[in-house]
Amino acid sequence: MRERKTGTVVFMGSLGGYRWMPYCGTYCTTKWALRALSLSLHDEISPLGLRSTCIDFGYFRTNFLQPQQRASEVSRIPDYEENNKRMEGALQAYNGKQPGDPTKGTRVVVDIVRGEGAAANRPFPTNVCLGSDCYEAAKTMAENTLKRVEEWRDVSMSTDF
Repeated sequence: MRERKTGTVVFMGSLGGYRWMPYCGTYCTTKWALRALSLSLHDEISPLGLRSTCIDFGYFRTNFLQPQQRASEVSRIPDYEENNKRMEGALQAYNGKQPGDPTKGTRVVVDIVRGEGAAANRPFPTNVCLGSDCYEAAKTMAENTLKRVEEWRDVSMSTDF
């Protein structure tokens, strides 16, 4: 890609990078970190004619939530067993009811990389949410972050020389 001075690196992020869930901390952590890596990489490689984006997916109706697709968390701590089962039950109840259409999501990813269709006449996004659930999670997180930053503004500003 560097030799050709063109190319796009696409990272697969997640709603988990905006809305953390109990017993999914490791997964959510990787998605937050992935977005930061993608944003940093974009700034590093854009002078070379290259691009990076992190596409954060909401829940799409794939086999991701099917039990055979995931290793069940086995806690050795009995205090967590009931909540682990509750979380697994919630995921299984949602399986097959995810709002996202994988075919539509895939088309949008291709459009973003090519700058066509849904991405035509738009600036290249270094990060984009796909799925109404991911959009809402990102929006809620941004609003809550801005509110908290403003509430603590005086304390934040009080530490400068």
